[in-house]
Amino acid sequence: MSEASQSSDKITILDSIQLSHSKIELRSDGIVVLSTISDFMFSLKETVEGIDAIGKLSGGNLVAVMKIAGLGSSVDTDSRHYIASGRGSRYSIAEAIVIQSIAQKIIGNFYLKVEKPIKPTKLFTDRSSAELWLYEQMFLSSQK
Repeated sequence: MSEASQSSDKITILDSIQLSHSKIELRSDGIVVLSTISDFMFSLKETVEGIDAIGKLSGGNLVAVMKIAGLGSSVDTDSRHYIASGRGSRYSIAEAIVIQSIAQKIIGNFYLKVEKPIKPTKLFTDRSSAELWLYEQMFLSSQK
């Protein structure tokens, strides 16, 4: 079975890290999911903690990352610069950002157009579409 056709009910959580602001999970399909709490403004400190947790779960390897933004949560300017940079995306093959509000869509589109992340990054309003895109990015990365 190809990765793109994996069923969500067969995916298991291999390991996870709980931070005060986020839960980071390594899934059996190779995707790392970072879910944030609601109504939280991420500073560079919390952003680095989340990225370090991704690195720990992935063993320092490149992985597809799904970031699920909690309702009302956002990141500050320093965090956006850091995430878009090579250092802030050093464990990412690609990043799918699942948003829940118009405000997050506006900030997300600004991030994509102004910060221009160096890794493939895309906004989604649902997890299923984000997963399919990440599977595609994983396949493309494996062909390089």
